Amino acid sequence: MKIGIATTSYPRFKGDGAGVYISNQVDALRDLGHDVKVIAPEFEGSFQGEPLEDVIRIRFKPKSAKKIAYGAGIWPNLKKNPALFFALPGFLKSFERTIRDEFADREVIEAFFTAAGKALLNARRPGQAIVYAGHGSDIHLLDSLSIYRNLLCKIVSRYDAVSVVSNYLAKKLVSYCPNARPVVIPNGVPNEAFAYKNEWRSQPCAVYASRVIHLKRTDVLVSAWAKVVEAFPTARLIIFGDGPLLDKCKTIATESGIEDNIDFRGRAPQKEIWKEMGKGWITVLPSRREGFPMPLIECLACGCPFISTPCGAAPEIAQKTGGGIIVNEPLISEKLAEVIIGSFSNKDRLIEMGKEGRVEAKDLYSWEKIAKNKIETYEKALTKIGKL
Repeated sequence: MKIGIATTSYPRFKGDGAGVYISNQVDALRDLGHDVKVIAPEFEGSFQGEPLEDVIRIRFKPKSAKKIAYGAGIWPNLKKNPALFFALPGFLKSFERTIRDEFADREVIEAFFTAAGKALLNARRPGQAIVYAGHGSDIHLLDSLSIYRNLLCKIVSRYDAVSVVSNYLAKKLVSYCPNARPVVIPNGVPNEAFAYKNEWRSQPCAVYASRVIHLKRTDVLVSAWAKVVEAFPTARLIIFGDGPLLDKCKTIATESGIEDNIDFRGRAPQKEIWKEMGKGWITVLPSRREGFPMPLIECLACGCPFISTPCGAAPEIAQKTGGGIIVNEPLISEKLAEVIIGSFSNKDRLIEMGKEGRVEAKDLYSWEKIAKNKIETYEKALTKIGKL
């Protein structure tokens, strides 16, 4: 099958985390023997690694449109720099032109995120099936922007098929767009992650791997860690990621006298994160909001159970795999510390959860399985337009 992928987020160089799950899907589809082309935006700044050569980069007019994608995401970028709204029409027109020129031979085109979805509607050619892939960053905007609700509902109503990554997002989309009929296809875990089978540290250890921002409540985790250290003086917390909350987290650690118990690693290669997950007792995600939290299935692949708030698909993942503990809202540091201390007090249970979660994650979230589910969705879209 000839497949096109149009996305506003995709790795800019090898090792980049932007849209990495999309590139993983592309690799899995190619492994199944399909012909896949990818279109993604060009970007500002220099390469921080070896550039990817399997993606067609959109050349924008005006050049300022290069600032719209990547970073915090399109909507946050527009809010931070309102002048970019003037470049948005050019951004979409450049996207449309590239899709029309480069995807002329594609049988199916899948659009990731709203801007790509809007561009594809105007660029599709007769006889091409189009599929919209919804994720947390675009569907969560339905809660706050009425103009965006109208836009997204109109977009999904014109697509031949719609997929989302969790039941949570499917319910949210349908609550705002009743005519939507999304199929749930989660993200997957690269096979490499399963190689980091858990080798438990002798002392309690937790891993956090996400952006260090208010939405993720990393500061609540650091505050909770002070109480964890009271119960387990040698307990270690490894924090991967950076963001505007990082300085506050370091200040909390210093003022609480636990700076020796917390290791701030910053951004790190995925393999380094998996390695530490493979040694950790738990992975913690205290986020307010998620779509499909990738760190939770990645830690399970490494045999490490998780503790999470009921954000996005976290309850689904915990229920399906048996590898997670959910801390109900409202979240305060004392409550989170209590759950972490309780889990550390029963290492045998954590080991069993890690084993069970790893087995279930391999069955549920392998990219080969996810890719096959995508192909089924593409085939249904082709059938809908009479091409299969």
